[in-house]
Amino acid sequence: MTERFVVRFFNRDVLKEYKSFDGFVRKPVDLGLDKLRVRVDEMGKPLHGELSGCRELKYREAGIRVVYRIVGEEVEIVEVVAIGAR
Repeated sequence: MTERFVVRFFNRDVLKEYKSFDGFVRKPVDLGLDKLRVRVDEMGKPLHGELSGCRELKYREAGIRVVYRIVGEEVEIVEVVAIGAR
């Protein structure tokens, strides 16, 4: 697969949160990030309100939400959040 987009983290806090995850959590997130590099325009759910212009990927089993936006030819990871039960 040819990469069409570059994935980068919005800031150090987002990268730090991502790096804090163990292998169980990081593996599905890494697979999702790899897919974003190739076909970002076909993935994710559009968000509204404050996060309008962003999209999200959810990893329910791991309890993770990745919020991203497309900026030119880059996928900017805005937020990586561990979410729990409501």
